[in-house]
Amino acid sequence: MQALTNRTFDEIDIGTATHVTRTFYHTDVEALALVAGDVDAFHIDQQEPARDRADDSVVAEAASAGALLSSILNRRLPGPGTVILAEQFAFQGWIAVGDRLTATVTAQEKRPEGHVIVFECRCVNQHGDTLLTGTATVAHQGSHADHALTDDAVPCRLQRGESRLLDL
Repeated sequence: MQALTNRTFDEIDIGTATHVTRTFYHTDVEALALVAGDVDAFHIDQQEPARDRADDSVVAEAASAGALLSSILNRRLPGPGTVILAEQFAFQGWIAVGDRLTATVTAQEKRPEGHVIVFECRCVNQHGDTLLTGTATVAHQGSHADHALTDDAVPCRLQRGESRLLDL
């Protein structure tokens, strides 16, 4: 069981940052492709060549990295109680099975009315290639919220061995 604790508006200063590094497995990339609607053979059929890649790996568009950034905002900084109000992202490239992504969020601006925080967001792969840049604007409650994340709290059944999808 993983405990999630948020940081309140007052505890977050301009420049406060966090990052997560995660390796994407076959199930991860397929799930991202599914959510993005990239379910044609060009993206998930291993027999078809992947765009802009020398190998035949399963890929998802870089736009899928936005899901990793949303997860950081909702689970790490600020954490539980966060409402994402807006995202402005630019994307470039692909996410393939085995890619190791590092996503970073940094508090860039704070607006006391409504406890709004603007975060600079960036996601790079293991080669240092930028997949996503931009900003996310969130609102956050003013009090601490502690949550225990268990398999029962997840609104879908994970297949055996896929509980790592909850890890961040």
